[in-house]
Amino acid sequence: MTANNPKDALQAGASDRLKIIMGVDYRTTFTGVSYVTSDKTSVDDIDVIRTWPGDGRPVEGNWKTPTIIAYATENRRPTDNRRAPGVMIAGAMKCAQDFLAEIYRYVVKNLKMRMTPEIFDTTPMECYLTAPAIWTDKARSATREAAIATGFGLRLGSVNAVQANDNIMILDCGGGIVDITTYPVQRVFPMIEFSEICVGAGGKCGSTYIDRNFLGLMSRRFGKAFGEVPLKRRGHGSQFMASFEKVKQAFGTAGHDAFGNDCFEIHPINMQGYFNPDHYDEDEAAVILSRDIGYL
Repeated sequence: MTANNPKDALQAGASDRLKIIMGVDYRTTFTGVSYVTSDKTSVDDIDVIRTWPGDGRPVEGNWKTPTIIAYATENRRPTDNRRAPGVMIAGAMKCAQDFLAEIYRYVVKNLKMRMTPEIFDTTPMECYLTAPAIWTDKARSATREAAIATGFGLRLGSVNAVQANDNIMILDCGGGIVDITTYPVQRVFPMIEFSEICVGAGGKCGSTYIDRNFLGLMSRRFGKAFGEVPLKRRGHGSQFMASFEKVKQAFGTAGHDAFGNDCFEIHPINMQGYFNPDHYDEDEAAVILSRDIGYL
């Protein structure tokens, strides 16, 4: 008998008990979550959380949420702790725990809506938590402890429930860091033990550097006119940068104007002053970028 959904699998009493397998990509810039049940066999069955609550997300329906949190007790605007820009007066461990707790709470809510609370509460879950390869063992351990403390390790199954003799290679292109590491798992009991096949390598060359180079290009092309636009209209979290995020994700797959030329429009941005009009559409309040931005 083939189970088509979690409820059918449990009721069918399959010999291999159904479990939820969750991946948490906890990064310095953005955090993402995906999950799948163990009765699935295709990569297309993996569900990625694409809608996140709160302010500050760069694109509606984006795969990730900014790794930032604002505390209600320290900021006037938020009425509760939420994933949003704000003043942070807390230790690193507490901040990580609070952020991951919000992630866990939101993901659990989504899973219960899909699986029903009864099925979710009785289904084991394995959680795989990422960490940059260039982090120290102490930093990785602290991140794991923070994840367990927030709830990821309280269910049947465990955080990073790999098996002995597994060989794992991870290439992670994140917002701030790109890194790669490869290692075999020696044992998992009484504690996990592994050794790197080669030393993990990485660099600070993630996608946020594209954002910085883009802002640098705007300053070179438009000078004072761009610099005088209020920061909230052109900086991180603005509609202008959200528009650029969409272009960045679509670069290489789309972008043709009515004349068949490859170009992109980034908006809204209202600029006044003297600059080359070839790169700006005043009627649309949009910056025009052509394919030569590939060097960003």
